[in-house]
Amino acid sequence: MRESLDADNGTVNAITGPFRRGEVFVADTPCDEKSAPATCPGPGFPPSFLGELDPWTGDITAVDLRGPAVGPQGMLFLP
Repeated sequence: MRESLDADNGTVNAITGPFRRGEVFVADTPCDEKSAPATCPGPGFPPSFLGELDPWTGDITAVDLRGPAVGPQGMLFLP
């Protein structure tokens, strides 16, 4: 199980599912960049999302989730 802090909505969300060894998940927060516009999300700055990191390329791909949308600001990994 993965816990995701959604500061925009003041919630902690449990994300469950079949996880495979070697998967790397991240909370991608484009609106936290110094160059982000004052009103975010905006052009070139999508809302925060749960992503999977490719450790070989550094690419982050949004994870397709079922259920309510989450805008994670951090993550906690639980066994």
